[in-house]
Amino acid sequence: SESQDQIFIRWASGETATMHILVVHALVILLTLGPLDGTRNGDFAYLLDVWFSDRQPLPTAFLVDTSEEALLLPDWLKLRMIRSEVSRLVDAALQELEVQQLILFVQSFGIPVCSMSKLLHHLDQAVTSDPYTLEHNIMDKNYMAQLVDVQHERGATGGFAFHSILAAAPLPQTDALDMKKPGTGPSSARADAVQPSSHRPLFIDPDEDVTAVLLQIFPPRCEPGLGDPAARQLSLALQRSLAQEAATASGGAGGGGGVSLRILQALQRILASQHRAAFVGAVFRLHSPACQILRYLRRFQVRC
Repeated sequence: SESQDQIFIRWASGETATMHILVVHALVILLTLGPLDGTRNGDFAYLLDVWFSDRQPLPTAFLVDTSEEALLLPDWLKLRMIRSEVSRLVDAALQELEVQQLILFVQSFGIPVCSMSKLLHHLDQAVTSDPYTLEHNIMDKNYMAQLVDVQHERGATGGFAFHSILAAAPLPQTDALDMKKPGTGPSSARADAVQPSSHRPLFIDPDEDVTAVLLQIFPPRCEPGLGDPAARQLSLALQRSLAQEAATASGGAGGGGGVSLRILQALQRILASQHRAAFVGAVFRLHSPACQILRYLRRFQVRC
């Protein structure tokens, strides 16, 4: 019936209106086109403030016939808003997006570089807040990694933390790690420091003995370092710590690069020691984790 398409809209200011849902969609589509080149920019600014105020939350909508909350901005309309050059529309579309929606939108065509950067930054935040849900919703990691690389070539920023989980091994589940037993050697303390959790990824503490961590990930001897579960998890923990730092810096939160700085200092000590040649050889052999770590260190040096 006609009443099924009628919605009752309430603004934070207390004002209300009853409208057809298609009228609301049409208004939003008009706003995505941006202001006109002429003398009617005041009308555009007025409509933008009414529906997407930068001082108040978005209005809420309810179905007239059932009083149930209505979906004011469906996914197809949010995608159109993200493709818009109007930054306020982009920010509104990105509010409270679920991980599945972020992954879907980042694969869409026709998204401006600025909007793509915001999408990638949101994915970086998801790496820290809910990495397991994020990883379980990625069907093809290689494709997604290439997609992020292409967006960086376009000039987009962010996505480096997201890229790290595409290149790294799958996140471990609780009690899934085959760590060495406590007291069996110097690696036991490091393994205990990065015990897994079902609610968060593994991290390396800035106060950790980073030199020892690097020597376990890239052993100077000819042992396959990533064949050791403890070394593999230390490598993953180090990459995730660097990714978190990069995401924090990209989001404008600053930070002194605690882990990054400790790694650079540890590398200086190792390269000044008698193990330097063997260590460099191990870095070349284990090029996959080495490239990820060096990539983040390069970003840290550029920020400094």
